[in-house]
Amino acid sequence: MKAKRAPAAAAEAAALDRASPIPLYVQVRNRLLAMVGGWTDPEKRFFSDEELTAMFGVSRATVREALAELV
Repeated sequence: MKAKRAPAAAAEAAALDRASPIPLYVQVRNRLLAMVGGWTDPEKRFFSDEELTAMFGVSRATVREALAELV
């Protein structure tokens, strides 16, 4: 069984403002940019879709749209 990692960026989830006119996928994209920019261990695997959905409290579609913007 694969061990679950505790979200290192749990504070990012709190940063999402559901009342904001900025779409959630854009807010997630901005948080992901900050996370990638601060990534210190190039050998460490980044979070999976499942981990990101739990971290941000959004749907997988929202996470995928944010990731697509980054690609």
